Formats: sequence, structure tokens, C-alpha cells
Amino acid sequence: MKALDLTLDFDECAVLEEKVKYLASTLEIEGIDIKFSDAAEDKIKEDCCPGKPFIVYRTEVCLLILYWY
Repeated sequence: MKALDLTLDFDECAVLEEKVKYLASTLEIEGIDIKFSDAAEDKIKEDCCPGKPFIVYRTEVCLLILYWY
């Protein structure tokens, strides 16, 4: 029955939120957005379940401006 259970013994979202800075620095990315599946598109809702998060990668335009004094 435990193999069919759709819940975890811990709060998966809380763990990810607690480690978000570590994950971003380890992956060498600017940031990570953690969202609940109920705010996602239907396809994501179908593929996402506890212990199996759905990951979406995106890029954003970034501009670095340096000022010399």
C-alpha cells in the first residue's frame, strides 16, 4: 500500500524552499521558482506527483551595467 501512496512523510515544498539558495548556487543559476502543481497547466498536473517534481527551465534576458567612478 505504501508504494501506491501519493503522500510523503515530509513536506517536499518546505525542503525545496529551505534549500533554494544552495540549489541555485550549486546549479550556477540565478534563481529557482517553486510553485504548487495546482497553479500549473493540465499537462504538468498529470506528470507531477509527490516525490516526482516537474521541472521547467527558462531563460530570461539579463543586462549587467557597470559604472566606473
